[in-house]
Amino acid sequence: MWRWHGPFSGTRVEPTAIGLLVPLAWVVLTTLSIAQRPGPGVVTSEAQAIVEARRAQAAQAPKGHADGVSQSAQGDSNNDAKDKKDAKKEEESSVKRPKTPPRVPDPRELEVKLDERGRVPPFNFIGQPWPDVLQWFANVAGTSLDWQELPDDYLNLTTQRNYTVDELRDLLNRHLQARGYTMLTGGEVLSVFKIDKIDPSLVPRAIEEELYDRKPYDFVKVAFELPDGLEVEKAKDDIKQVLSPSAKVFPLAATRRILVIDSVANLRTVSELLNQERLVRDGRIVPREFPLRHARAEQVIDVLYVMVGLDPKSRPTQMELQLQQQRLQIMAQMQQSGKDVSSMLNKDGPPVYLAYNRQRNSVLANAPPEYMKIIEQAIRYLDVPPEGPGGAETPLSATEADAGGREFRKYQ
Repeated sequence: MWRWHGPFSGTRVEPTAIGLLVPLAWVVLTTLSIAQRPGPGVVTSEAQAIVEARRAQAAQAPKGHADGVSQSAQGDSNNDAKDKKDAKKEEESSVKRPKTPPRVPDPRELEVKLDERGRVPPFNFIGQPWPDVLQWFANVAGTSLDWQELPDDYLNLTTQRNYTVDELRDLLNRHLQARGYTMLTGGEVLSVFKIDKIDPSLVPRAIEEELYDRKPYDFVKVAFELPDGLEVEKAKDDIKQVLSPSAKVFPLAATRRILVIDSVANLRTVSELLNQERLVRDGRIVPREFPLRHARAEQVIDVLYVMVGLDPKSRPTQMELQLQQQRLQIMAQMQQSGKDVSSMLNKDGPPVYLAYNRQRNSVLANAPPEYMKIIEQAIRYLDVPPEGPGGAETPLSATEADAGGREFRKYQ
């Protein structure tokens, strides 16, 4: 017999009862232990305290240090957002051309025909669609019109003078190329192409010296010979900077050439740059400049025209002089390579090209050596100081002498 000592002391317990109480006590204790464990998703007070401490520590740390991992990605995202915002702002600040013309196009504007001299009289196009404009020009030029794709906008064009058919074609081609299209003529067919999709074999080929005989907006392909020492890939990159966005450039490394497809105006610039590169590499500089200290350059140049046997009234404009200068440079390069350039010379007079620089008060001359001697001697006779009282020469001031001739006195 067992006697229980506890809250029920004095109670007698049989041995068989003890055998039943022990397992029962184990079950109760196990149940209480399980009930004290946190269930799924339950955060204990100790874990909650740890989390709060780490949050406080992160808040006190430097922001750049705390976000070091994600700061780069966040910066890139901010830059992209800024670029998009700037592009959107620029787009909103620009004025877009309306999709529709300002008024309904008047078909009577397309009734313009050639005059008795074969020229197109002045006209005024307002909101005319491109298919109608090109069909009108094809009728005026006496050709058939062929196209697969045209600009979807309209043309506003007003002229103030008569145009030849070729001049008018060049004028329309200028507006077409600004929209990514070009006009090509072949026999009796007038074809219009989108430049991005044009077959290079359909583009007419031209040689470099022919560029100055064509219209500025003729669309042609030219193979330029590169100067010695100029790498093909570098020349390709440099040439692209002066071409239109739709131009095509094909480097030919084996023959050291660059095939370029673009408007004649841009190809003239390429020709000029390559010729200047050749002159620098060859150590030659043309034209020759004659600075004047006493006489006016625009007056001296008229006398020089007479001295070389040319009519001063036939003096070309500054633009024509630039084209002639570029053409002469090409001729010089061709002559050095052994080609006969006599057929390219002007038969109306000697191959002498004169211009003046008003800012520097100088004469620019490009001519064969025998004519250059005449020009040099004539300038020496003409550039003399004016006579003072009693026939004496007026001496130069100290400022004029120190300036090396670039500063010159006002004329009496």
